[in-house]
Amino acid sequence: MTVSTKEPLEEAERATLLRSFDQFPDDLDKFTTRIFYSTGCHPWSLAHPDRANWKIVSGADGTYLTYLRAKTYEQTRLVMDPGVEPWIEAFLEEELGHSEHEYARRVRRWAEKAGLSGMTPRTLRHDCIYRFLREFDWNLVYAVATFGTDARTLVGYASRHGIALQYGRLRMGAFK
Repeated sequence: MTVSTKEPLEEAERATLLRSFDQFPDDLDKFTTRIFYSTGCHPWSLAHPDRANWKIVSGADGTYLTYLRAKTYEQTRLVMDPGVEPWIEAFLEEELGHSEHEYARRVRRWAEKAGLSGMTPRTLRHDCIYRFLREFDWNLVYAVATFGTDARTLVGYASRHGIALQYGRLRMGAFK
């Protein structure tokens, strides 16, 4: 299957990727791909750990993974994905600081192993944001605030799934 770099994964593509996480042995390609799948981060956030400030935060309401986004340097706070929890601490200590190109190469290699050609960190960012939107009832304000993405892009995701949303004030960045 060839995936788009500009769209979230199709359900069959996502199922193939998720199966690959269980099917193949652990390696850096798998861990890197799972980080992008789970966080929707830009490769910059892994390549610049000194500026992205990755943290695992535990509180009464659960465990969160936080990092600063590329371009805006605003904090993203996501509920910890149970699929990364066993190894995320070691990954953040040992595998941050490589080039953005290296992280993209790892994702491409893992995707090829899984039978998904053309996948990039960007594909996984789109997919993560799309899954977030679905989980939070297509709440554009929350998704834009969490991921710093353009509301117009999110409206496009919704419209391709038969959901009519408007972004009015969001287009102007009124909530920032």
